[in-house]
Amino acid sequence: PYYPPAEIRKKLGLENAEPWDENDNFAVVRDNIMLDQEKLNELAEVIEKKRELRSSRILKIISDRKSLKIPADRILYIESNLHQCLIHTDKEYIKCSEKLTEILKRLPENFQMSHKSYLINMDRIYKMEGNTVYLDNGECLPISRAQNSKFTEKFFRYIGEKDG
Repeated sequence: PYYPPAEIRKKLGLENAEPWDENDNFAVVRDNIMLDQEKLNELAEVIEKKRELRSSRILKIISDRKSLKIPADRILYIESNLHQCLIHTDKEYIKCSEKLTEILKRLPENFQMSHKSYLINMDRIYKMEGNTVYLDNGECLPISRAQNSKFTEKFFRYIGEKDG
């Protein structure tokens, strides 16, 4: 019997899968579903991308010496002030000692810098007017002159992709 490579079995959650038949290169995965090597590799890639997407929707931080996982969709915006970040969610404020730019790297694409001190969840924007963003909870945040064109372009592109 032949087993697919361990990393593929692990990605698919098939550490204990049935052995492959060397002659026809198929595997019994579940409920008598047969997959050839190419389809198994494609499936492993899809599952890995889903896991990466799911993990990018969770922001992992350290706050007050505690490890926290914050769902990205609950974050309204993140504010930087005096070497500390304040994460504003629907229900609370969470402090952490990370740079805003480092946090941005770990968030999904719907987060954008509007100002050197603000990182905004574009899903939570109610409207934009001039150099101001209005969030769905009623808060208003500034868009700096330096970020205005970049932020506006990314916001409208994001809205178009989301609606389209």
